[in-house]
Amino acid sequence: GVATRSDYWWVILANFLIGLVIGFVCGMLPGGVKLSTTISSIYSLVILIPSLAIFTRRLHDIGKSGLNWLWCFPLVGSIVVLVFLCLPSVNENNKYKTAENL
Repeated sequence: GVATRSDYWWVILANFLIGLVIGFVCGMLPGGVKLSTTISSIYSLVILIPSLAIFTRRLHDIGKSGLNWLWCFPLVGSIVVLVFLCLPSVNENNKYKTAENL
């Protein structure tokens, strides 16, 4: 499937805000730093697979292979991937878009 720019960035914003809330709430509790780190780590593991899925769907929406996430490893590659994620959707058919996605 594919994910539009807004689909992708709304998910990123939601995850960011949830992370802020977790950090804020756990930081106010006794032993907050350790608790915050533990809960944040668990949340990160829970959203890992869905995040990779929407990341791949976003790359498919611009006509790129899902394996382009491998560019994230070198620093310059991360900038390339960020530019990819900000590109508008490809309107013409590509091999990742099906009739139900259009």
